[in-house]
Amino acid sequence: MDEGYLGKKKTPVEELRFRAQSTPTFSSHLALAQRLIELRRFEEAIPPLQEARKREPDHSPACYYLAQCLYETHKSSDALPLVRRILDKEPRWEDYAAWRLLIRIQEDLNLDDAALETARQLVKMSPRMEHKYLLAHQLAQSQQEGEARLILENALQEQQFVSGPVRRLNRKWVKEARRLLSELAPR
Repeated sequence: MDEGYLGKKKTPVEELRFRAQSTPTFSSHLALAQRLIELRRFEEAIPPLQEARKREPDHSPACYYLAQCLYETHKSSDALPLVRRILDKEPRWEDYAAWRLLIRIQEDLNLDDAALETARQLVKMSPRMEHKYLLAHQLAQSQQEGEARLILENALQEQQFVSGPVRRLNRKWVKEARRLLSELAPR
């Protein structure tokens, strides 16, 4: 059985499903959906999320989780308005998670120019290493290797001057940036 925080056992899906059916509240539906998402059962999570949104249509976590499930089940066009709803209401919600999902959705829908513009806006709002990498990745996808290289080189140079905790947080993105930079190296 799965264990949660500090070894505490997580509530089984069957119990959460029973709670959602016997006490159909926003919280019971959301809890069931979250557990299904943890188990990567995205298709099953969609109905309880839709039920939760009937009670609170603008609840950012419910919108985000539903958009995530729709994206994971190849229904990105249905996910797009949900993510935009979050960004209109709370652009910095959950450390910019909706922005990152929006980029993935736009990529999935072959909206390359929109994905690039979204990445540019994200870097303007939050010029972190991760976001600069996402922008460089979008630029590389759009055959704008020169600008992608410049962004990555500058971002990597900035890493020399960040504090230890930030450096540790950025470790993954520094590695990804170096990998992408090597792929973009002039031939």
